[in-house]
Amino acid sequence: MPFELEERAAQKAMSDWLGKLWFAPNGLQAYARKGRRMEGIYVPFWTYDAESQSRYSGARGTTYYVSETVMVDGKRETRQVAKIRWTPVSGRVRRFFDDVLVLASKSLPKRYTDALEPWDLSALPPISHSFLPGFAPKPMPWIWNKGSMRPARIWIG
Repeated sequence: MPFELEERAAQKAMSDWLGKLWFAPNGLQAYARKGRRMEGIYVPFWTYDAESQSRYSGARGTTYYVSETVMVDGKRETRQVAKIRWTPVSGRVRRFFDDVLVLASKSLPKRYTDALEPWDLSALPPISHSFLPGFAPKPMPWIWNKGSMRPARIWIG
């Protein structure tokens, strides 16, 4: 996605954020206020679409209650006791997964990129060379890692 903020707006947002921090190191605030240019970083993601279908079978438990009378300290008490009635169930589930994003880089910790969500993928423009000056965007071939839902990248020179 291209940047949504102009540099001046991003600097203001960072300055506002720093102003709300109680325990930020003084050096961080001084560093941020020296008017340094902000630089964006490129963090690639894979996006997947998938059609899934599965069958299932099992047992479903439905809770119901029965009254039981018991003696407590010589007195009769009636209690509601939970019971479970099990019935067999089976069926099919079909689901389409659209635009499932998987981080395709280890340049930032995942907790940082997770904090950037949610992405408005409906507003995603077609890829353009202007997003990454100096880089040529091109599709990357991939293979599946065995035992994993994460793709293995194959770098193209």
